[in-house]
Amino acid sequence: MVPEVEGAEPVLVSGPGADLHYHFPIHVVLAGDIAEETRRDIAAEIWDALHDALA
Repeated sequence: MVPEVEGAEPVLVSGPGADLHYHFPIHVVLAGDIAEETRRDIAAEIWDALHDALA
């Protein structure tokens, strides 16, 4: 059973093989006159880099 999460805080699930999971909001803002396709590509690169950094 996963506990309720409110805000940026660690959540510990106890039991055999349990993991420590961090839940925090991420909001990416791209400012300027950027084409929508370019905006999506940049956002995807940011998400991929974050995933790689946390893996």
